[in-house]
Amino acid sequence: MVYKSQNPFFFGLSLVQNEKNLYGYINKKGEEIIACQYEYASNFYNGVVIVENKGKKGVINTEGKLIFPLEYEDIYFTFFNCIILTTPKGKMGAANISGEWFIKPNHHQITEAGKCLLVTRANKYNLYLLNQNDLIKSEKREYKNCIDAQNFLIVVDNKNKYGLLDENGNILIECMYPSLEFFEGDDNDNTYFIASEKNKLGLINQNGKLIIPFEYLHITRNNKKMCMFVGKGKRNNELFGVIDFENNILIPPIYNNIGDFLEDSFWVIQDVRYNNEFKPKHSIINLKNKILIQNLNDIRLITPEMAIFQRKKAGLLHPKTFEIILKETYNQITFAEQDIENDNIFLFVKKNYYYGVMIAETQTEILPCVYLNIMVNTDFTFIVKNKNKKFGIVDNKNNIVLPCEYEDLFELQFEQEGDFMIFAAKKDKYSGVIDIENNVILPFEYDEILYIDWNERQIEALKGKWIKNPYKMVKNPSKELKSTEILKDNLEVFQDEKTELFGFQNNEKQIILPAAYQYVSGEFCDGFCLVGAAEKVREFYKMGVINTEGDLIVPCQYKTLEYASQNLFVFQNKKGKFGVLEILKNKEYKEVVTAQYDFIVIYQGYCLAEFKKQGKNCIEVIYRDKKTQISVISDTIIAELHYELSDMGVKIKNKEGYWGFMNLEGNIIIPCEYQEIHHEFSEGLIGVMSDGYWGFVDENNCLQIPCEYIHEVTPFKKGKAFVYDCVVKDFL
Repeated sequence: MVYKSQNPFFFGLSLVQNEKNLYGYINKKGEEIIACQYEYASNFYNGVVIVENKGKKGVINTEGKLIFPLEYEDIYFTFFNCIILTTPKGKMGAANISGEWFIKPNHHQITEAGKCLLVTRANKYNLYLLNQNDLIKSEKREYKNCIDAQNFLIVVDNKNKYGLLDENGNILIECMYPSLEFFEGDDNDNTYFIASEKNKLGLINQNGKLIIPFEYLHITRNNKKMCMFVGKGKRNNELFGVIDFENNILIPPIYNNIGDFLEDSFWVIQDVRYNNEFKPKHSIINLKNKILIQNLNDIRLITPEMAIFQRKKAGLLHPKTFEIILKETYNQITFAEQDIENDNIFLFVKKNYYYGVMIAETQTEILPCVYLNIMVNTDFTFIVKNKNKKFGIVDNKNNIVLPCEYEDLFELQFEQEGDFMIFAAKKDKYSGVIDIENNVILPFEYDEILYIDWNERQIEALKGKWIKNPYKMVKNPSKELKSTEILKDNLEVFQDEKTELFGFQNNEKQIILPAAYQYVSGEFCDGFCLVGAAEKVREFYKMGVINTEGDLIVPCQYKTLEYASQNLFVFQNKKGKFGVLEILKNKEYKEVVTAQYDFIVIYQGYCLAEFKKQGKNCIEVIYRDKKTQISVISDTIIAELHYELSDMGVKIKNKEGYWGFMNLEGNIIIPCEYQEIHHEFSEGLIGVMSDGYWGFVDENNCLQIPCEYIHEVTPFKKGKAFVYDCVVKDFL
């Protein structure tokens, strides 16, 4: 038989999918050992597998025999052959892979804590210490809370005293401290914790040995493993210094502030009296408390070879030798932007009230100090404001790209394919949109350019009335764009002088909605505006939504509301849980996503909902189907979110612990079949680990560079990716 898909073999069986999209298992001879009868099935885990039909899950073995019937809402494998199951009533229990319960399914929550289980029932926490050879035998302890701390567990008893367990639940430190938190581990298998005693902090190791006595108000990690920052003195007026792990004072606690500078040096701030006033003075000192440079108004590290320093004026120096690289000739020097591709660091420089731009490495002034203001564009051209207060664009040789003839100018969007840039500009008091070649994208007839939705190819602008102009972004837009306007009444906010409440009026100052709100967002998005009202005096207001006609579409009943896209809003209920509501065309609304999430992230019209499930970070992607225009919720996926500048991807993990990658529409573009995967694509490829070796696949999951490197590879940069002992070059 020919199958639509087939997975690798585990325990002599391979997961297959037939033409009816049902799953089963075949052996290496191709014989169907377990018939294709399940809507979902996983790879085998220690001889058992999770299967699902009609939204209900169960567990079977390699012979297809039911270990747990298909009647559970969720099932999850964990350590020591342990299975966590959730009943239709939302109750949770734990069993072994033979089907024997050792925690009955009548608890509210079960989560992993090290190699133990933290079980919640009626607001009581019990920690189950499991015997990996026989899960039926387990020890139960009651705690008020339990906190993961790398390979340890910090526990709190009913007297609010803190103690420490190892990951197997063995007691290392009895519950005796008012507070306890993880500090750091070293290369010698020592782990340190900050503990408190009589309102003072000290440091203990994992065995309870006192390393640093209880005499500090603050103990803070730094980038140097051999020492730490400490604070002494009176509360809210502490002085800071540095000690080592034997409590030897390396830098005395006499400074108002302190921080890492380079490998063996620190920046410190000390208030110095000057003309009867205290002014902060910066110094750089080393671990021997030797002052390397002092009496600076400021010092900021740019690279390990260059720092900006300021006395009366600003210059550049070498942060190790403190040799002056550039004399103090400018009133001010600040970091502007780094061009990684060309290895350039741009600095803003100020002289006699005017700004210019300098390349840090060569100290070359590429833009003279003749501008009132400068902003860096994505393509490393510069928006400048001249002495006549007009805006234009110049390149990095001060050549004019756009003449200084605009009253305002800022970059709206940059699309790398085709190097297409557009800018919001203002001319003769009206706003429009232009490209880098000064072609008019949107004519100069609007009061304000609000924002651009690059995915939908739409610009939203304000023109006395609310309009929405969908434009097809092309390389030569001035020749091909057409305007479609959707007009809506424009409303403005007013405040009643007596009640100090807010309402809305039209352009003729006619009151459309009386002043009845403690809060309004101040602007409409797609014809809707957020408002807040309180029923009682001094009560914090609750949020609702009105339309441009003044109708209260969504009553003021939510703890928070946030505009997502089009007619979707993220809300938070009184219990602090997040959901999504949709405003319908008939001026009604419905909660399309119930309030069950811990947090919802909004990005480019998509909602990524985060929540905890059985101790794992999970997400569900909520997006609008392009054909039906209906809000769709993806399957629940164990995942790590990753944010990267203007792009977002989702690194995901399935129930068997294999990693993949999901796009913003909830589609898995890299299936969960790798032991590890990078967080993002770089130059069209993403690093993956299979059978213990690293390689690269493309966006179609095609293996472009074989998995043959034992050490983790780096992402591609300029056609190269580094491995342990060689370089993969110029991959196209």
